[in-house]
Amino acid sequence: MKIHRIIQELRAHCPFFFDQSTGKSYVAGALSFEPLLTVANLPGPCAYVILDDDQPDEQYSGQAYRQTVRESFSVAVCLANTSDPRGQTAADVVHDVRQDLLAVLAGYVMDDEYSPLEYAGSTL
Repeated sequence: MKIHRIIQELRAHCPFFFDQSTGKSYVAGALSFEPLLTVANLPGPCAYVILDDDQPDEQYSGQAYRQTVRESFSVAVCLANTSDPRGQTAADVVHDVRQDLLAVLAGYVMDDEYSPLEYAGSTL
């Protein structure tokens, strides 16, 4: 999976990450979540698209090698809570951000070899 397509969709169609003062949309890619905890450098609110594991099904063709592989990715959203150290304000925004992300990504087809994207859940 090439995550640049997902990043482009979020930059173009998810207004939550767009900063009108700079004219930029703060969405980037990362190979894993752990480094983001110390080196994430986008101003908030922002999102990072991260590749997850793939899940192969059994090979199903007797004549040629054919196998369905389910690829997954995560979108890590960074929200500021400097004005509310308990995080309640940021927690209230999570529902709205999730709706924006689903509106852009659920059902999105990257190209002919992919099925539409499906939502698989979230973790706070």
